[in-house]
Amino acid sequence: MVSRDDDLDQLLQLHAHLLARPAGVYLDRYAQPCRHPGGLYSQSLGKVLTRMRALTETFPPGTRDPNTLNQSWPTVMAALETLLIAVDSHADDLKNIVAATVKPDKKALRTLGDQIDGIFSELAGRPVNRVKHNQERFECCYCYSPRFAVYGYFVAGIRF
Repeated sequence: MVSRDDDLDQLLQLHAHLLARPAGVYLDRYAQPCRHPGGLYSQSLGKVLTRMRALTETFPPGTRDPNTLNQSWPTVMAALETLLIAVDSHADDLKNIVAATVKPDKKALRTLGDQIDGIFSELAGRPVNRVKHNQERFECCYCYSPRFAVYGYFVAGIRF
C-alpha cells in the first residue's frame, strides 16, 4: 500500500529533478518558448495546492449538519470551481513540461498528452469545460445521516 508520505516524496523528487535542469531556452508542446520546467511545475502545483487549502477552509470546522452547510455551499462551490480550473491548467502545464524536458517526437508527445488527458479529463477537464463553454454551473449534493455525511457536486445546465 502506498502512503501519503510516499506520494509527497515522489512530488518532491520530481520537483527537485525539474529544478536541477540547466538554465536555457525551453520549448512547450507548440514549439513556443516557455518557462524553465522546474519553475513551471512549482507555480502550477502551487496553484493547485493553494486552491485545495482554500476549498478545505470553506467548510465550517466540526459542522456536519446539512442545514448549516447549505448556507456555505455557494462559497464551497466557488472554491471547488477554482480548484478544478487549477487542476485542469496543471494538466496542460504537465504536457508542456514533458515537451520541454523529454523532447519526444510528435507521435510520442501526442501519446503522452493523451495519457495525461486520460487522467485529468474526468477529474477536472470535462466539468470545467461544461461550465466555461456551456454556461453551466456547479451544484452541490449530499447524503446525510446522523452517523455520517457524504458531499459532492454535479454540473447543472442553465435554469429558466
